[in-house]
Amino acid sequence: MQLQLPVKLSMVEASGAGYSQTYTNIKADVEQPDALFKVPDGYHTAMPPRGTDGDMSTAFYPCAWAVNSPLVINSVGTYFASDAVTAYTTVGGGSGFPPLPNFPCIFIQDYPQFEYPLFGYPLTPLPNYLQDVWVVEDTGGFVPWIPYVAFGYIEFTTRPIHLYETTRFVGEVVLIIN
Repeated sequence: MQLQLPVKLSMVEASGAGYSQTYTNIKADVEQPDALFKVPDGYHTAMPPRGTDGDMSTAFYPCAWAVNSPLVINSVGTYFASDAVTAYTTVGGGSGFPPLPNFPCIFIQDYPQFEYPLFGYPLTPLPNYLQDVWVVEDTGGFVPWIPYVAFGYIEFTTRPIHLYETTRFVGEVVLIIN
């Protein structure tokens, strides 16, 4: 055959399931009508938004976010307080893009930095859709004076689920020990 194309394709998986596809009535050197390659009436070509420099390669749908930051925790006497830092994300919004439900965001990474005696741990396994929750607490460890203030930061990284551009933002935590 002059096209050097397979006429029948068969695939069998390890489970025994399979499929077969056969091509028939193959004709070489046949011109296809231009109408096959035109957008039908009533439809239009949609382009993603351009990046700030006008280059399409820098365009993406950033994840908008909200986090209860700064989170202030008060420990008094022998009461060792704790609370949760909760970050939420959606696509679009504050960056000038409309919300796009077809491109949900996903939390892919988080990283804490806490001053002693502040401690924290994630409640939400990653990757996770729409939210990332951390518990932060006073460990009750020795402090050199009262009142004492310790700071913490949690960096969250998100990306739209079907794209690879990431957005990073930081939640702040303040522990006040009286």
